[in-house]
Amino acid sequence: MNYEKEDMYIIPHNYIDAGKILGFIERESLVAALVWLVPLTLVNFRFLPVSVDIRIFIFILLICPPTIILLVGIGGETVVDFLRYYHRFSSCRKVYLYEKGGFER
Repeated sequence: MNYEKEDMYIIPHNYIDAGKILGFIERESLVAALVWLVPLTLVNFRFLPVSVDIRIFIFILLICPPTIILLVGIGGETVVDFLRYYHRFSSCRKVYLYEKGGFER
């Protein structure tokens, strides 16, 4: 029996994680989260005329959850990509109709 020699390639374990921070945060997600987090945090802690307790409450309730969603993404995609897909879907909606009985017996 003559077996042909197959090419063998060794794929490193971190190949899928290349270009990601901590293995699951993409750079685009990090930039979007920083664009959201930094200005709102500055406005919250510098310019709101309320006590520090209320500022911290506002930070935890309104600024942190969207930041985490922006970092992690939706369904394995970045939030920016998800919004692009949603915009494309909503602007080009179609209804696909399929005929029943495509197979004959």
